[in-house]
Amino acid sequence: MIRATRISLAFTLVYSLTAACLAGPLTPPVGPVASTAKPLSEVEPRIAINATNTPGDGSATYRITQPGSYYLTGNLQGEPNKNGIIVASANVTIDLNGFRMFGASLSLDGIVNATGVNIVTVRNGTVAGWRIGINLQSDVTAGEGSEVHSVNVNGNRSSGLLMGNRGRAVNVSAAGNVSIGISIGEGAIVTGCVAALNGGTGISTGPGATVSGSVARQNSANGFLIGVSSSVSGCTAAGNQGDGFAVGSGSSIHNCTSRENAVAGFFINAGSSISNCSAQLNTSHGIEGSADNFIFANACDSNGNGSVGAGIFVTSPMTTESTTTTAPTTTSASASPAPATSSSKTPAPATPATSTSIPATASAPSSISPLPPRPPSRATPPPALCSPATPTPTSRTDLAVAATPKLSKF
Repeated sequence: MIRATRISLAFTLVYSLTAACLAGPLTPPVGPVASTAKPLSEVEPRIAINATNTPGDGSATYRITQPGSYYLTGNLQGEPNKNGIIVASANVTIDLNGFRMFGASLSLDGIVNATGVNIVTVRNGTVAGWRIGINLQSDVTAGEGSEVHSVNVNGNRSSGLLMGNRGRAVNVSAAGNVSIGISIGEGAIVTGCVAALNGGTGISTGPGATVSGSVARQNSANGFLIGVSSSVSGCTAAGNQGDGFAVGSGSSIHNCTSRENAVAGFFINAGSSISNCSAQLNTSHGIEGSADNFIFANACDSNGNGSVGAGIFVTSPMTTESTTTTAPTTTSASASPAPATSSSKTPAPATPATSTSIPATASAPSSISPLPPRPPSRATPPPALCSPATPTPTSRTDLAVAATPKLSKF
C-alpha cells in the first residue's frame, strides 16, 4: 500500500512539472494586454470602395487613384452628371462582389478609365442604366490590356461595354443597350459572351481578334462584326437585323451557326475561310463571299427567305471582251454554269438545278433577274463619347480591306 502511494505521488509530481513546462509561466507579462488577432489588412487585403478610401469629386461618385485590388460593399446608386467610378491609375482590379451599379437619370459612365490608364480589370456584378456601362476605351491611349469577367452590362443609354486593344471579355452579358453591346479593339479575346437586343451590333472587334463560344441574338444591326485577320469559332448569331457574321479579310470562321438574320448568314471578305458552319433561313444568302475565299463543309438550308438569295453566293471581278471593264459576276452553290462557247470569253447563262435567284428560262445574261443591292449595314457607331485605340468596324465597308492579313487600322 505504501509502495503504491509513493508511485502515485511520483507520477503526479512528474505530470505537474511537465504541464508547467508546456503551459509556460503562470504570471502574466507586465503592461496592457495586446490582441493576438490578425489585422484587417491581412484578413481582407483588398480596399473597400467608399467615401473614405476612394473619395469622389465633381465628376464621379468614387475615384480610384492608386494601384490595387478594390471591392464594392453594397449596391452603388449613380448621380446625375457624374460617372460612377473613375479609375485614374493603372493596375487596378475592381470586384463588384455580386452587387449592382444603378445609373440615375443623366448619369455618365458606370466605370470609366481616365486618360492613358491601362490594365484595368472589372469582375462579378451588374452595371445598368448608365450612359456607357463600362468604358475602358475613354481615349486613344487608354484601355490597353484590360479585362472584364462575369459582368452584366444591361440597359445603358449608349453602349454596354467598350474596351481598348488586347483586352479580354469573358462571360459578359450585354443586353438592351441603345448602341453596341460589346466593342473591343485590336488583338482582343472574347469568350463565352452574350449580346442580345442591343440597338447596334451585338459584338464588334478590331483586327486580330479571337472570338469563341459567344452568342449574338436579335440585335438591330449585325450579330458579329469582326476585324481583319481574326478567328471566330463555336459562335451563334440569330435574328439580327444585319448579317449574322461579317468578318474582315484574312479571317477564319469555324463551327458557327447563323439563323434567321435579316441580311446574310455569313459575310466573309477577301482571303477568308469558312468551314463546318450552318446557315438557315437567312433573308439574303446563307454564305456570301468574295475573292480568294475557302468555303468548305458547310450546311446551307432555306436561305433567301423573303428575298432573292442563295445558299452560297460568291462575287468576283471579270473582264468582258466587248467592254474591257470589270463587272461583278455571281456564282450560286445551287446552280451549274453551262460551258462557255469558243467565240466569247463571257460565260454562258447558268442553268439552275433548283429554284434560285436565276430564272430557269434565262436565255442570255441580260435576262437574269438582278440581285438586289447589298443592304447597307444598320450598325450605328456609338456617340462621340470616346475614341477607340484601334477603331472597330461599324459596317461591311469597314471590312473591305486588302486580303493580305495584317494588323492595321481600317
